[in-house]
Order: sequence, then C-alpha cells, then structure tokens
Amino acid sequence: MKKIFILSLFLGIFSLTAQAQGDLRFGIQVSPTFSWLDSDDKFVNSNGSNVGLRLGLFGEYYFQENYAFTAGLGFAFGQGGTLLYDDPGTFWTETEELPVALQGVTLPAGAELKHRIQYIEIPFGLKLRTREFGYFRGFAEPQFIFGINSKALGDLTASGGIEETDLNIQEEVNALALAWGFGIGGEYSVSTATAIIGGLYFQRIFTDVTDDNGTIDRTAQMRGIVDNDIKAVGNSLTIKLGVRF
Repeated sequence: MKKIFILSLFLGIFSLTAQAQGDLRFGIQVSPTFSWLDSDDKFVNSNGSNVGLRLGLFGEYYFQENYAFTAGLGFAFGQGGTLLYDDPGTFWTETEELPVALQGVTLPAGAELKHRIQYIEIPFGLKLRTREFGYFRGFAEPQFIFGINSKALGDLTASGGIEETDLNIQEEVNALALAWGFGIGGEYSVSTATAIIGGLYFQRIFTDVTDDNGTIDRTAQMRGIVDNDIKAVGNSLTIKLGVRF
C-alpha cells in the first residue's frame, strides 16, 4: 500500500504541474535488463551478471515539439551482479540468515558474492527527438536516477563446499543509490495519441552499492594495499520496451 501511495502521489503531482503548462504524455514500460558490479579494487572483480526487469510508468512533458522533460516511477528487479574476492575475508556480517558456522569466519580466497537487488527508481531526464520520418522518430535521452533499495538477496559461494543461497542481505546494501544514464532509441506512432517505444539504455550507479560489512584479510598489504573500504558500483543495460499514450 505504501508503494502504491507513493506512485499515485508522484504521478498526480507531475500530471497537475504539466497539464497546467503544456503537452503531457504518459507511458508504461516492461524492459529486460542485464546488470553487473565493478569495484575500485583490482583484487575484487566482477564475476557474473544478472538478468532482471524494469517495470514502471513514465511521463513526458513536451515544452517544444521535439524536446521534453521526462520523469517516472518504477521498480528494477534483479539488479546487481557477482563479485569475486581474491583475498580471504569475513563477509555479510550483518546477515542474520548466515549460518552460525560461517558467522565471523574468515573465508578462503576466491569467495563469490552474488547480489540481487530490487530498487524503487525515480528517473529524471531530457528527451531529444528527431523530426518525424513517416511514422517514426529517433531520440536520445540523458537521465539522472534516484534509487531506493527495497529488497536484496544474495548467494555466497566459497571453496570447501560452502554455498548459501537466497540470503536476506538488506543490511549489506546501501539504502540509496544515485545513477546517471543515457539511452537512444525510436518511437513508432500507431495513432495520433499512441506510440510504441524501443531503445537501449546504459545506467551506472556512481554511489557505493555495498555497505562493506566485514573485513578483508590483507595479506595483500604486501601488494601495497592498506584500505579495506571497497567501493562497488553498479552498471546495467536495459532494452526499453514501452507504449506511450
């Protein structure tokens, strides 16, 4: 109910503001995504991607025929990816579902941590369209995205037969995420009011995705590494599929 209320309030404010001044269009999207994590540590590496889904509503306010402010509200499911740790360490120390036998235990080098995160996303952007060619227009859309972590699950794999799946890692992922994005695509008009939209969007979370609970056993200090604070950033490619009314 809380999520429905937030969605209704946001769209209501956007609608009233834009209708008072210009041409407003709404649309829906159901878009597959491919996401992965990177880190700023060369001994913590990306080791797998996630297939997910973006589902939501968007609005376009045209202040000129081919230029529009865009905003939306939706859910991004299955975001994240897998990180491979080259050093031993303790991980996900705030996860209550972690078996007692693994709590506080230093895992061997090569541990893999897979993150599957659900975000509530509020994107803002500027849409730049070409002139119409028949029933088709191309477009480009830079965006800024504000994300709220609403759910996070994780899988932990390490040598020695250690394998834990579907752990609740909500406390291991930062609550807020800020991202920039850019997309290109096209829209095909099927009537004066309705268009089918398709595009390819890249998005990068530039704030730290993980909360860095736990420690890394830096035998790697001999490699010249002292800082245990790892920054993990998220990336995703989205095949946008939508309809605008």
